[in-house]
Amino acid sequence: MGIEAIINVDFEAKGELVATSLVRTITQQMILLRSYIQTEKLQGDPIHHRTGNLSRSLVFDVTRDGNTIIGTVGVSREAWYGEILEKGGTFSVRESVRTSSSGRSYSVRAHTMTFEPRSFMVSSLNEREATIMQACSDSVMGALAA
Repeated sequence: MGIEAIINVDFEAKGELVATSLVRTITQQMILLRSYIQTEKLQGDPIHHRTGNLSRSLVFDVTRDGNTIIGTVGVSREAWYGEILEKGGTFSVRESVRTSSSGRSYSVRAHTMTFEPRSFMVSSLNEREATIMQACSDSVMGALAA
């Protein structure tokens, strides 16, 4: 029996334990990533804190489909502008009538607005990638050693 067979047999015997451990670890890492974004990215540069709506709208999810485990952090629909901040882009503004805080009405002509990307999610993932990968590696090694 070669090394490959030993590893395959051992992994098959402990496969569910490894997967369960990874789901738990990835869930913890997504919670930590969400927290990192809230404290490090939404309190100053690149995005200034105003109402806290964007920070509160950060959600995470971990799914498992067979041997694939995916962890995500994103923005819920309540803060639709999060995607605009993250990716940037050009958007059309329709002609409208607005009312100022003093009660005066004024017309807004149709125009376009261009926003530069101000990444807060992808940049956070890039900054924490090594930590996340190390936690996953430690999780697998711990499950295999059990």
